[in-house]
Amino acid sequence: MDIQYLLFLQNIRNHLPAFVGKFMMFVSDAALLLEFLIPMFLYWCISKRKAIFVAYTLGFSSILNQLLKNIFCVYRPWVRDARIQPFENAKFSATGYSFPSGHSQVASATFGGVAYCYWKEKIFVNTMIVIALLVGFSRNFLGCHTPQDVFVGLCEGTAFVMLMHFLLGWTWSKKEREKYVVLIGIAFAAAMLVFTEFKPYPIRAGQGGILVDPEKMKLDCYRNAGMLVGILLGIFLEQKFVNFEIEVSWPKKTLRFAIGSAAAVGLFIGLSLFFFKIGFNQKASAFITTFSLMFFIFFLGPLVMKTLSNSYK
Repeated sequence: MDIQYLLFLQNIRNHLPAFVGKFMMFVSDAALLLEFLIPMFLYWCISKRKAIFVAYTLGFSSILNQLLKNIFCVYRPWVRDARIQPFENAKFSATGYSFPSGHSQVASATFGGVAYCYWKEKIFVNTMIVIALLVGFSRNFLGCHTPQDVFVGLCEGTAFVMLMHFLLGWTWSKKEREKYVVLIGIAFAAAMLVFTEFKPYPIRAGQGGILVDPEKMKLDCYRNAGMLVGILLGIFLEQKFVNFEIEVSWPKKTLRFAIGSAAAVGLFIGLSLFFFKIGFNQKASAFITTFSLMFFIFFLGPLVMKTLSNSYK
């Protein structure tokens, strides 16, 4: 049934103008870019608490998503059935196992988290929900995920939005509790890496060798572990040692975010290319790259901004 649904969408896609598929690719890939730009914008310009809520929701749900992926080891639709032909370069961002959908989980965690933070703004909330659902549908339309992959991914992010309501309410009621959440999160990430590194994986051979290499399937685990650890340590250290001021004029906020986001993208791309060029261990580079990105967003960037601000006083 799920494969038939994807074939149905594939047939529709093949009869539509190419820009429709490209638009769906844009929607799908934009979710991965916005997963760090939105928390960054909130933390640097709007509200640290809102940013922390969204970042924690994203970080913790991403770890669970990777854990489930590497427990169930569900192959991508085109591995299960050769009739599935994903749209153009859609395979590039379709990393790891198929179930649950990482894009859908990221979308529901990010946009769902923002919707929670602005729950009274109904039009805005409904827009966030529609965007998350559209990202999920795009993964079906592009042939990268089955309906059940998308459904569970969306449910994951939504569930963690509700979970963070209680976790952060408990955390913020007493300041010393923050360090325990950081320690628990790092321990959870480490346990996930140990489990996914040493558990047995199915091996399916094809004409060209192994169809799905388990070692490559582990890379997203390291990326998401690095992301969560970077979020937790970055926020904790910024709150403890930097505590930079976000109540500045909007022109300053705009300039701050523009420069910071360009620096963040440059850091991510630069590290990725550097590690690739020197042939650095893929797992270590995956962890370090996402850790550095999030640590820059939540600690190094604010530290630089505060230092520069103090120097001009």
